[in-house]
Amino acid sequence: MRGFAHADNQTYVIVGNPETECPEECAWPFRGGPDLIPPSGDIGADAMVIGFAQGLVAAVTNPQDTGFFEDSLRKPLEASSACTGIFGSGAVPGSNPGKLLKDPATGKSFNCYGSKGKRFLVPAVWNPATKTCWTLM
Repeated sequence: MRGFAHADNQTYVIVGNPETECPEECAWPFRGGPDLIPPSGDIGADAMVIGFAQGLVAAVTNPQDTGFFEDSLRKPLEASSACTGIFGSGAVPGSNPGKLLKDPATGKSFNCYGSKGKRFLVPAVWNPATKTCWTLM
């Protein structure tokens, strides 16, 4: 969840634990979709990484609800919300997260490497130039 504090022009991101707040709905793609094993092995933590990434993209591209969005003013889609459920090429939101890397030993799914070889699953971002969802895979 991203927010904007009007009094001091501060943009912020709040991420809750989907394992406790909305386990079947908010922890997708690890729950309620294809059987994916989260990169860290912790559904809540990896779902929070996805939520934080989406909030960060929204905070950067539309910090005060006056920046980038696609569609109409009545139903705006920000750079992060336009690509919900897409993590790799060939994705079908809600049923197939797209092309992902998979650890052959553990079966954990991911699409990028972080510091010290840590693995993450991060969402696609809307590219206004190509009018497509851009992914790392």
